[in-house]
Amino acid sequence: MDYTAGADKIGAGRPDPAMIQHAMQRLGVRDPRRVLKVGDTAADVEEGKNAGTWTAAVLTGSQPEETLWAAGPDFVLASVAALPGLFR
Repeated sequence: MDYTAGADKIGAGRPDPAMIQHAMQRLGVRDPRRVLKVGDTAADVEEGKNAGTWTAAVLTGSQPEETLWAAGPDFVLASVAALPGLFR
C-alpha cells in the first residue's frame, strides 16, 4: 500500500473529493483521469465524479444495483474480482 487516509485525517468525507485529491497530491498524480475510484456506494461514485476521476461501482455492497447505476459510474462490476479486466 502506497498511501492510506480517511475522512478523519483529511477533514472531509465522501462525496467531497478531498480524500482523492489528497491521495493524488501525495502520490504525485496530476491528471485525475489516471485515477479509478472504486466503491460500493453512490457516495463513492459521486466522490470520484467530483474529483474528475474514472469511477467503478461494485455490486457486492449494501446498496441496491439501481442506486449505483443512478449515480452514473463509468463502470459497474459484479465484484472487485472483475477489476483486472478493466486494465487489459
